Amino acid sequence: MTCAGAWAAVTRPLWRLHTSARRPLSVFGRKLGARCCSSGMTLDTINPATVDRIIRVDHAGEYGANRFYAGQMAVLGQTSVGPIIQKMWDQEKEHLKKFSELMVALRVRPTALMPFWNVIGFALGAGTGLLGKEGVMACTVAVEESVSHHYNNQIRALMEEGPVKHKELL
Repeated sequence: MTCAGAWAAVTRPLWRLHTSARRPLSVFGRKLGARCCSSGMTLDTINPATVDRIIRVDHAGEYGANRFYAGQMAVLGQTSVGPIIQKMWDQEKEHLKKFSELMVALRVRPTALMPFWNVIGFALGAGTGLLGKEGVMACTVAVEESVSHHYNNQIRALMEEGPVKHKELL
């Protein structure tokens, strides 16, 4: 399974949250309910600790990736590889947006390491940018392979907890 496929498999059902759900949440002083529209799965039918951990970790990863591409664009944005990096960065921005929405909707706190990911992500991106196009692409491939492994581990953890319990996430 590809990185994108694993990520989509884990998060797609959670993206489509409605305000008519069965479990009220408070977001900015408003009551908000969350119900996944794909099958009527509610927050009561999933393990909150597992979902919190997955959303928090994946949000941090998407935030780090966003900063990584910002660093690459700072170095290579005006070169021939700039449009390729921009396209990858735009995809990461969309992923980050979705995870940010999930964090609010599911009331998941962000990682305490956000300042770290801000600085380190940018520095790693700029550092790989200094290696040129080949360095950027080699690093991107290595990171995507690692992310794919990470998502596969998340899927395995959900399977161990119970494939029936998490069928919508799987």
